[in-house]
Amino acid sequence: VLLAGLETCQKSLESYLEGKRHKFPRFYFTSDPVLLKILSQGSDPETIQDDFEKLFDSISRVTFARNDRKKIIDIKSVAGQSQEVVQLQTPVQAQGNIED
Repeated sequence: VLLAGLETCQKSLESYLEGKRHKFPRFYFTSDPVLLKILSQGSDPETIQDDFEKLFDSISRVTFARNDRKKIIDIKSVAGQSQEVVQLQTPVQAQGNIED
């Protein structure tokens, strides 16, 4: 009985994650544990900084404004020993669900 319950839970979780991946295809590049972390902590963009590289090409980290911790002011890319920082002319507000 317990095993059947666990299998049902696993299938429900897989279905949920597949729905999120269908809504935001970049999630296909992440493992299930990483995607769960992103979805559960996505309301705090700073906590998922380490996962940006898995979602977006050439984005290693972003810098948030000091007075607004959800306003992205520049994007950092690291390739080997070189890095590039792109300052955004218009800051981007990190708000809402990440898959939207």
